[in-house]
Amino acid sequence: MSAAAPGAVAPGVLNNLWKGLTSSLGAKLVMAITGLGFYAWLCFHMIGNLEIFHAARPDGTFFFNDYAHFLHSAEFAPALWASRAFLVVVVGLHVLSGVRLWWLNRKARPVGYRARSWRQASLASRTMIVTGALAALFIVGHLAHFTWDWFGEAPAGMDGRPDVYLMVVEGFHDPLVAGAYIAAMLVIGFHLWHAVWSALQTLGLNGPTWTPFAKRLGFVLGAVLALGFTLVPLVVLLGGFEG
Repeated sequence: MSAAAPGAVAPGVLNNLWKGLTSSLGAKLVMAITGLGFYAWLCFHMIGNLEIFHAARPDGTFFFNDYAHFLHSAEFAPALWASRAFLVVVVGLHVLSGVRLWWLNRKARPVGYRARSWRQASLASRTMIVTGALAALFIVGHLAHFTWDWFGEAPAGMDGRPDVYLMVVEGFHDPLVAGAYIAAMLVIGFHLWHAVWSALQTLGLNGPTWTPFAKRLGFVLGAVLALGFTLVPLVVLLGGFEG
């Protein structure tokens, strides 16, 4: 037998680690950790979006544009790329683990039940795959609209820089765009309702005391995030922003 090189990881350890992560329990654990990580990222994104509610300066420029320009400035570039890498890894692992868990459950019961009973399963838990897929589609569309400029670049502002404030306001003046965004955020909030308390249960917060708490916390956190993201398009539709 050949000895492993000093400092090298034995193949058996890597094999056992892979089996653990791809097992049903491992997939649930990865989904829980990545899901909570994505929720934290969304909270920072929501707080940034709410910068749009700052009033305009006397010269007509907006704090929101300063925030948007800072995110793409040279000094913030390392943090921006780290955030993007974090998002890609977290979302990628979350999706792969979700598909893996769905496949393991399907393989364990290749023949469906003759009659289903939904007494224990909530609507949110039964539609996790559907709401997750819709959330993924929304993320792609959102990036295409506001990051990749597939629908046109931001107009130039008074200072010559891209006027991101005006791009957002003009975009949400379209009822179809605003309505799709609001509907997507409600779906994501519904997804998070079950996802948060399910993640907390996976991480050990279960039982007669913790399970009701985790369910209530999941509802509150999902509702807060959905409300925070829908505020901007709602206020635009109601004429609350200059455009």
